[in-house]
Amino acid sequence: MKLMIEDQIKIRFGIILGLVLILMSYLVWSIAFSGYDLIKYEENATNTTLEEIVSGKFITSLNKFGKNGTMVFVGNLTVLETERELDGDIHVHVTNGKLKVFVTEITPYWQLRGVTAPKIGSVIEEIGTPFCDTPHEDEAWHGNTCWEIHPVIRWNYSS
Repeated sequence: MKLMIEDQIKIRFGIILGLVLILMSYLVWSIAFSGYDLIKYEENATNTTLEEIVSGKFITSLNKFGKNGTMVFVGNLTVLETERELDGDIHVHVTNGKLKVFVTEITPYWQLRGVTAPKIGSVIEEIGTPFCDTPHEDEAWHGNTCWEIHPVIRWNYSS
């Protein structure tokens, strides 16, 4: 059976569209699971506070994966809530007793490397990069600030 020209065009279009979708999926996943080699900056993390992050002392990383971000260390954080988001990130809402809430996020890349959600009520210290997530800067659940630590590359219970 001979295919009509229109059918051949539809088949070719379907094949090309399928290849484009596969390529786009690969690019999205490669970005989503990128660590930008942040682990090598961990030992040189700047010891800071949530207030200094919120003040804009650090330039935001270029994306939510920490690209070109300043590695920071923040201690004495009490975990208020943890929540898994649709994009795979784990939100860890913390407070230092001065700020009502501050959002930190563990991306799938770091989850695959063993960074899990801490227990609610625990006191922790975190290492990660500040990121200004402007769509959330006026939202109460986000502490009415754009700032967050995203990604968190490591956390420990405070001693």
